[in-house]
Amino acid sequence: MGKLARSSAFDVRRVTIAAGAATTTLQQSGPVDLEGYPLLGFIFTTGGWGGATQMSFLAGTGTGGVFEEVFDDSAAEVTINVAAGRAVALTGAEADALVPWRIMKFRRGTATNLATATTSAAFTLVLKT
Repeated sequence: MGKLARSSAFDVRRVTIAAGAATTTLQQSGPVDLEGYPLLGFIFTTGGWGGATQMSFLAGTGTGGVFEEVFDDSAAEVTINVAAGRAVALTGAEADALVPWRIMKFRRGTATNLATATTSAAFTLVLKT
């Protein structure tokens, strides 16, 4: 039996949110340029979520510009559930809401529920190339 042909390739990017108090900037990763590749999912291999069970997103037009919280078309903040040892595929409304954004930051918690963490949170982005 032959090998299966691959119709698409994948890339991964490692992202870290530093440890810190529950302030807006300390709970965000640095800017990540997705280079136009669709975000397919996340792999959460470490803790460091400081009690947060959700991650939310900020989008910007450049790595040094202003970043705004990402909401869907019904004015709900786009979030995903997180936990160490979990792989999360983006599907449905969450996936659709994140497609337009090339430059993103990732936030521990949500706009109304930031968490203090004593350790950093590292995770892997899975992108379709």
